[in-house]
Amino acid sequence: MNYHFEQVDMDTTNRCLTIDGCVVDIDERTFELFTMLIDAYPNECTKQQLTDHIWKDTVVSDWSLSKLVSDTRKNFKKAGYHGPLIHTVHGRGYRIENTLWQLIERDKLLSPESVSPVDQQIVTENKVSNNRRSLFAFCFLTLVIAMVTLLAMYKDTSLKLQEPVNAIGRILWVDDNPKNNLKEQQYLEQHDIGIYTVQTTDEALRLLSLYQYQLVISDMGRADDSLAGLKLLEGMRQRQITTPFLLYTWHATPALISEVREKGGQGVLTDSESLYGKILPILSH
Repeated sequence: MNYHFEQVDMDTTNRCLTIDGCVVDIDERTFELFTMLIDAYPNECTKQQLTDHIWKDTVVSDWSLSKLVSDTRKNFKKAGYHGPLIHTVHGRGYRIENTLWQLIERDKLLSPESVSPVDQQIVTENKVSNNRRSLFAFCFLTLVIAMVTLLAMYKDTSLKLQEPVNAIGRILWVDDNPKNNLKEQQYLEQHDIGIYTVQTTDEALRLLSLYQYQLVISDMGRADDSLAGLKLLEGMRQRQITTPFLLYTWHATPALISEVREKGGQGVLTDSESLYGKILPILSH
C-alpha cells in the first residue's frame, strides 16, 4: 500500500519512504512496523505481536522493538517531518497516533484498480494543493533572499537622508567614530552645509561613485589601519574622483602634509577653527 500524510509518501510494498520529495533511508523493519500498526488501528499492537512478526524465527529482547520505534521517530524528524507518528500505549504496546490516522484516511492513495472517480479527484486535488504550497514557499523564499541582498548592497544606516533646504554644499565625512566630530558637524549644518557620515573607506568610495559631494573629510587611522585616510585618498584619485579632500587628525607632521599634497589632497587640519577656515573657500568655488 502507498500512504500519504502531509509531506510524507510511504510505499510499504516497495519499501520506499520519501519526505519532502527526498528518499529517506530507513530500516526495512520500519515498513513492517507501520503495516501492522495501520492494519490494527484503532487497536494497538502488543509488543509481543510486533516482535514475533518483525523478527520472525529470531530471538530478540524487548529493547529491540523499543529501539526500532525510537529510531523511526528520530529518522522522521531528521528528514523534516515533525507531525504525529507512533503512540506508546504504556504497558501494552504501540498504536498509530489518532491524528496521523486521520491524515492517512484523508489522503490515502488507493491502488489504481480500486480508485473511484471521487477518490481520484481528491488525490489529484491534494497533490495540486501541495505543489502550489511548495511553489508559493519557494517563490516567497526567493523574494526574501532578493530583498535581503538588495538591502545588504545599499544599506547605509549612518547616511543622513536630509540636508538644509538651502544647502551651499555637501560634505562626506569619513570616521569610524562619528561622535568625535559632532560639534564640528553641528556647526557646519548651522551654516547650511549638508553633512553625510560613513565609517569605512569602502562605504565612502561607493557613495562617491553614486552621488556628488563638494568635499571629503577623513580621519587618519581607522580600526587596525593607521593609514586609512591616505588609502581613501589614493582610492579616490585612482578612480578619477577629483572631489577635494581634507585630512582631519590630531597631529600633522610636515611629512604627512607633504604626502597628502602629493596624493592630490587639499590639506591636513588638526583643529576646528582651521577646518572651518579651509572648508568655506572650497565650497564657495
